[in-house]
Amino acid sequence: MPILVAANYYRSRHYFHENQTPLRVVKHYELELVETGNGFSFLGDQRFPHQPQRLFFARPGMQRFTVGSFACQYIHFDAQGPTEQALLNALPASTLVEGPQIKSMMLELAHLHHLSPEHTYFSRLSVLSALLQEVITQLRPEISEGNKIDPHFSAVISAKEYLDKHFGEKINLEMLAEQAHLSKNFFRTKFCQLMGLSPREYLNQVRLAYAKKLLRTGNLPLSRISELCGYDSQAYFNYVFKQQTDKTPLEYRRFAQKKSASDALSKTP
Repeated sequence: MPILVAANYYRSRHYFHENQTPLRVVKHYELELVETGNGFSFLGDQRFPHQPQRLFFARPGMQRFTVGSFACQYIHFDAQGPTEQALLNALPASTLVEGPQIKSMMLELAHLHHLSPEHTYFSRLSVLSALLQEVITQLRPEISEGNKIDPHFSAVISAKEYLDKHFGEKINLEMLAEQAHLSKNFFRTKFCQLMGLSPREYLNQVRLAYAKKLLRTGNLPLSRISELCGYDSQAYFNYVFKQQTDKTPLEYRRFAQKKSASDALSKTP
């Protein structure tokens, strides 16, 4: 799964007054969407002009620098699995993109990046995955023939987004596989390869994140929280929660609310 590292607006003149920036080695995957500028960016041994709607994509280990100035929206992120890395490493270093979708998703990630990671983890993951899918879709014609995108990538991302939105409902593997038009076992294999988790493990992560939010911020009965999170029974909810957090839901609520009260007290002048 991709992990967001940074997201913001960048104007080179705010950081560098000289015409050329120092040569640097890229540490994370970097996406930049140019809004204005003059001069060029050098990525590896390639030179690209600073022009509106030009997308730069830099991979870890790549050397880069700029001549002239430019302003852009940017995100930095990490990729964990070898399949995900191979997919990203097949992308070209730059191209012109169409439409407002990429910019709007980068703006949303910049907004989410300034909020609490604990509260926005799955929102970040969902938007970042959608952004990468849009980038891949637009760059697909420029990807070399020897590095083809997994043809089932879109189906897996659609299934993930369905889980993000419908985690409180009754969901099973057969239903997801049918929506993806794949056999149950093949769908599960592809989901694991591309997401790094099984569909069941991913669904539990989404459900538990929401359960933690409800436990921290209110006093709903545990039975109601279990129901809202899509678990068949409170007993099973308690079992999964304890297994994943080493605390029962009630212990987590007491700990979280006590910590919240302590934090609030420490901020009182």
